[in-house]
Amino acid sequence: MNSIINEVLDNVKAENELKEKTIQFLKASLSEDNTSNIIEFKRKSKVQFRKLVLIACTFLVTLGLSIAGYATYQMPVAYVSIDINPSVELGINMFDRIVSAEGYNTDGKTVLSACDVRNYDIESAVDRIVEVATEKNFVAKDGSSVISITAETNDQNFADRINSMSNNGVKKAIGRSNYKVTIQIDSVSIGTREEAQKLSISPGKLKLIKKLQQLDSTVTVEQLKNSKVSEIMSTIKTKKVEAKAIEKANKAEEKKKGATVKKNNDKIIKPTPKPKPAQKPKATTKPKKNLKVTPAPEITAIPEVTPEPTPKVKKDKKSNE
Repeated sequence: MNSIINEVLDNVKAENELKEKTIQFLKASLSEDNTSNIIEFKRKSKVQFRKLVLIACTFLVTLGLSIAGYATYQMPVAYVSIDINPSVELGINMFDRIVSAEGYNTDGKTVLSACDVRNYDIESAVDRIVEVATEKNFVAKDGSSVISITAETNDQNFADRINSMSNNGVKKAIGRSNYKVTIQIDSVSIGTREEAQKLSISPGKLKLIKKLQQLDSTVTVEQLKNSKVSEIMSTIKTKKVEAKAIEKANKAEEKKKGATVKKNNDKIIKPTPKPKPAQKPKATTKPKKNLKVTPAPEITAIPEVTPEPTPKVKKDKKSNE
């Protein structure tokens, strides 16, 4: 600042004393102006700073709410799996909107590559997926295909709502194609979903395989994880028929054995008659035996012996007296 003032005054023709006074005046004026300007600036700065802080806080709160709302919107609270042979799982948020989609096998990934159903409602998303699956010939024209819909949640009321909307979506897509399919509706817990993820299989297909394992313990998940739902359902139906036939045969055999035992018991064990009142025995005559009669020996006559007369004795009267 001093150099500028000196440079300007050098071009002015005046006495040195006057120039010196002028310089001192200018310095004093500039100094007072600067001080007042700085004080005013500081006062205004405080007010502006408070405004900036308020604006920043409002922005941060709004941003935080937006982030929290976005995170809530993007968070799945339930799922629905669609199995034909393409196996697809859709994540559903609390607003019944699709926020994630995953293919569990190659066919499922093929279907999802042809459509993006994120932010769709449940019915529209299922409609679109079945439509694409039909276009790519994953649904048979002869009516043999089975479309399995499985809600995945611990809330049964929510599961019923998911299945209802999904069922409507399947019917819309199939109705436009004039195909006929069998729709299988079911639900599983989140725990079953976690088990299915470890096996790299959809929860709906896993539940069907478990049903089959109850009828045939030799079946494994690895054998059927890539099978069509219709094939698994057909095997379940066949096994049920076989199980009923075996059960019927076993019952008939048991009934036959029971009848045989009863018949044998009737032969061996006779009913004990009721005892009759005791009666006096009747007198019975023994039959005479055939005895040999031997003739009596002849008796010879014995001559009669005449006894000698006994002499009479006179009693003495005196003795008697």
